[in-house]
Amino acid sequence: MALKKENILIVDDDYDMLEVLQRNLKAENYHTYKATSVLAAIDILQNSDIHLLITDLQMPGMNGMELVKYVGDHYTNIPKLVITGYPSIDGALEAIKSGALDYLSKPFTKDELLKAVNKSLSGSEKKIKTQPDSGKAKSEQYAGMVGSSRKFEELIDIIERVKNNRASILIQGESGTGKELIARAIHYKGSFAANPFIAVNCGAIPEDLLESELFGYIKGAFTGAAENREGYFQAARGGTIFLDEIGTASPCGPGKITKGFAR
Repeated sequence: MALKKENILIVDDDYDMLEVLQRNLKAENYHTYKATSVLAAIDILQNSDIHLLITDLQMPGMNGMELVKYVGDHYTNIPKLVITGYPSIDGALEAIKSGALDYLSKPFTKDELLKAVNKSLSGSEKKIKTQPDSGKAKSEQYAGMVGSSRKFEELIDIIERVKNNRASILIQGESGTGKELIARAIHYKGSFAANPFIAVNCGAIPEDLLESELFGYIKGAFTGAAENREGYFQAARGGTIFLDEIGTASPCGPGKITKGFAR
């Protein structure tokens, strides 16, 4: 029997799960691609015609949520299906807000998987049919942001000028104005796009933990430090770290963090 036209990219660091997903999808005549990391998945996306992304959330290094956002920024017509062994309401909401059409909690049955795949693919087809004139959309959309004013054009111009710069960048604006969207646009439109984008809500981290969360610590550095741990800055190595609500954080020693966006 001939394979269906749809090419499905499966991303999970669990080889057994990859094999199960591939076997179930091939049984329904889908063509599949496999990746065990976000970077490997991005390479496949850049070199193959993919119709659906299925990704786990919890993976070492760059996680599945970052992949969902990357695909949303660079491949707007590819639907995203998220699977996870650590389900939560917050995780489901974040996945949907980031553009995922469905969210599956492990373990799930073959029928549940296929139902979610069909829903995601059919949802993508409806989206394509209802999209406005492509020429107009291109003139008003940029990295997930929509606008047509002179200020919007000036913003795009600034992003284009700084996107490949390693300098720290301060993004200012009232709550809800899209500061993180701008940070993501700078990252994903530039030469660092294949590397991690780490967003940190500094306002949600207790003051006495901020330094260790940002910069990590070594075993024995303080009571309870039973092993070495990387901080957010190490996790963002080679990419971008976005320090949200940096103004609510107190200085972390002599270095003092003063910027809201750094590489």
